[in-house]
Amino acid sequence: MTKPVRQNCAPAGSKRLPLKVAIPIVAEIVTNIAEGGGTRREASLSTYAANLLDRLNGFSAEPAILALWRDFAWDPQRAPLRNFKLKTADILTAEQRLLAIL
Repeated sequence: MTKPVRQNCAPAGSKRLPLKVAIPIVAEIVTNIAEGGGTRREASLSTYAANLLDRLNGFSAEPAILALWRDFAWDPQRAPLRNFKLKTADILTAEQRLLAIL
């Protein structure tokens, strides 16, 4: 039996975060967050975390979700950061920054 795959998983964190705190989604703001606007790292962390939670609920992500690591676990010269560890505190800080923008 194969696990269901959530389609269009990249924006999941950006769209779900406002829903968790009852903030209306403004497409223009979400697009700005996803496309840069100085918050790409935060959006990537939030989205990656949302997909980790999806896995706990039996959904598997598309392999493209791994590309998000390049936004938060690689240096500006596009090389992996040595000894990088994904931390809950970094994800929560990223989500708080996104909420402040929304």
